[in-house]
Amino acid sequence: MEALKDDEVEPVQGVTGSETAQQLDEILQYKAIIQQTMKRYWARPPSARNDMVVTLDISLLPGGEVKNVTIAKSSGSGAFDSSAVQAVQRAGRFSVPPDPILFDRHFRNFKMRFKPGDLRF
Repeated sequence: MEALKDDEVEPVQGVTGSETAQQLDEILQYKAIIQQTMKRYWARPPSARNDMVVTLDISLLPGGEVKNVTIAKSSGSGAFDSSAVQAVQRAGRFSVPPDPILFDRHFRNFKMRFKPGDLRF
């Protein structure tokens, strides 16, 4: 995904190559919706620095409800990592594709990266 002007939140799982153009478009639309949802719920802590990145493993139930969220790769800051985990927990549910195959491939389990995109690198 291209760089964001605000705090960056991005799903990092790719596509398999077996999807049709229509399915790929649908996957990208739902990833963008999830990204916007997380930007709304994430409150970056004041201690955040531009080199911090935390990657979360997120598991969803078929209706989009958050089943589990864990830290896959820590930023090194407990406050920063916790802010990302709490954002996912506060969101509680995400919009996901109704197609069970697309959901299982791309949204049942995925990684999401959080980094302070408004700080200059």
